[in-house]
Amino acid sequence: MIETRSPVPRAGILDVPLYPGALLPEPIPGTIKLNSNENLFGPSPNVYEAIRAELRRGELQYYPAVEARTLNVALAAHYGLESDNVLTMGGGELLLPTILQTFVHPDCEILCYNDGFPKYLNYSLMATASLITVSREGDAVSQILGALTPRTTAVLIDNPGNPSGRLLPIEDVRAIWQNLRSDILLILDEAYVEYCDFGDAGLRLATETENTLVVRTFSKAYALAGMRVGWVNGHINLIRPLRRILPSFPLSRLSLVSALAALADQDHLKRSVAELRCLRDDAASRFQRAGWDVGPCEGNFIVIRRGIHTSDDLGRVFSSLKDGGVLVRPLSEFRGESALRMTIGRAVDMARVWDLLRI
Repeated sequence: MIETRSPVPRAGILDVPLYPGALLPEPIPGTIKLNSNENLFGPSPNVYEAIRAELRRGELQYYPAVEARTLNVALAAHYGLESDNVLTMGGGELLLPTILQTFVHPDCEILCYNDGFPKYLNYSLMATASLITVSREGDAVSQILGALTPRTTAVLIDNPGNPSGRLLPIEDVRAIWQNLRSDILLILDEAYVEYCDFGDAGLRLATETENTLVVRTFSKAYALAGMRVGWVNGHINLIRPLRRILPSFPLSRLSLVSALAALADQDHLKRSVAELRCLRDDAASRFQRAGWDVGPCEGNFIVIRRGIHTSDDLGRVFSSLKDGGVLVRPLSEFRGESALRMTIGRAVDMARVWDLLRI
């Protein structure tokens, strides 16, 4: 009898927990999804017209633009960048591991905050590197600088953070950069940057320095999560090696025209972001008045902790919302305790929340 054996994954692969989003059930029709930080305001109406126009052309049999160059040029023009210093790809979730696999050497270290995006652990494993985490509490700059070692190859900062909701001021970001060795790559993950007052300070840092990359996405403020579009900006010496290993056609034809249409409609972006920020502030105030602890809110979500309440009370909030057709994300371990993360929806979505919770 011939002995058969299955291929064995690399050591550590099966020890990485599944991302919580992968465990979420499919919502039933009529459910309000406030558990995935999607933008319920939706994209610019021009996006749908651009998709219809692309379909009418009947050219889906042809490859899209090489390197999505038309979008690279449009992004560069909008933000005042050099188009050769911009690359696009199918979302930050593809860009970030690609960046790490390009610049982080095997058995080296990637440094980030311990309340950062959970999938950074997966990305570090893909790069065969160790992920070293430090607290964002207290002096966030010193926490990073104190953890640097000769093996540190990259510092990865989600700014604003998810799920922390925290924003590191540009002065602190620059202080970190100024104290890094020149061979350490600083990566700013700015998925939620449009929802805060950070502006384009990170892009300016990437333009001025030779070891900084900024990663942004169209999934959040531009409401194109279903199209998977992300982009990166940095010095040409960082972009050149990335260009060698990125896909020749990083975006589908429909993703490409969607992103171009969304970028062109800045009025829609500003209106939806402004409305969400007002609703976010209102949500935080309502929970705080009811005795809950609400952390920093610099993304399109809030994080609710017990405050004067108990863990059982927190569980009842989750259950009450779920039973009423509103899904939020439980955080089993957030700074030492359970918490709930709630995406901010439209006014009508949030009205359902307040009706269910009576706050």
